[in-house]
Amino acid sequence: MNCEQARIELMDGRVSDHLRECSDCKAFVADWQKISGMLHSQAEAPRELREKLMDLSPRQPKIIRFAVATAMAAAVAMIIALPFVLSPVKPPEPTADTAQFDTELEMIKREIERIDLNAQVTKLESR
Repeated sequence: MNCEQARIELMDGRVSDHLRECSDCKAFVADWQKISGMLHSQAEAPRELREKLMDLSPRQPKIIRFAVATAMAAAVAMIIALPFVLSPVKPPEPTADTAQFDTELEMIKREIERIDLNAQVTKLESR
């Protein structure tokens, strides 16, 4: 077994006798435990490590972030407005004024029909 194989086994959780014999791997384990401890304790990573990680992480363009934020805001607005849009609208209850208006409207319709009939009769008589 060489150092690389031992390191792979270590990262996989398998430890072998190689660690007792190899000083390079012992140093690797010590570094690994230090980094692991930092990550688990949520300690701030060294500046160089943060910069390397930031360089590796994909960054979204501002337009995509804006589009996602706009889409989310529109979705929230639609969810809030949906019950109001889908609720049935009840017509107002008829009142005395409404009944009088309906009666007068019916009278006007009849008068228009009478005038229209008179115009048709006059037109036919003039032929």
